[in-house]
Amino acid sequence: MQVDYKTLLRKQQEYLDTALMIEAQVVCQVDGGLFDDNTYYLCVTEERNGIKRYYIIRDDREADDTLILEGDTLTIYGRLFGDCKIPAKLIETRPTVPALSMLYYDLTE
Repeated sequence: MQVDYKTLLRKQQEYLDTALMIEAQVVCQVDGGLFDDNTYYLCVTEERNGIKRYYIIRDDREADDTLILEGDTLTIYGRLFGDCKIPAKLIETRPTVPALSMLYYDLTE
């Protein structure tokens, strides 16, 4: 299911654990914190009017260990697990963005 970006942020409780699909470009890889072994990707989509929409994607793939690189454009299939504020070292404005668990993906480029 594809859900509008603002809807994911405004009505988050309605979409928690809902199967979602987004197409986004990987900006950078971010490792989890001290007690978090997960790998995260900061991803971005750009709308027709030039507005950038950011997502945090947690890599929860089980069988696929294909390396994901910065600049890759992916169709991501996963589930919404919340939102998070992007650290200032990644983006100056520190927006709150949807956080998705990536179960699998297709490389679109």
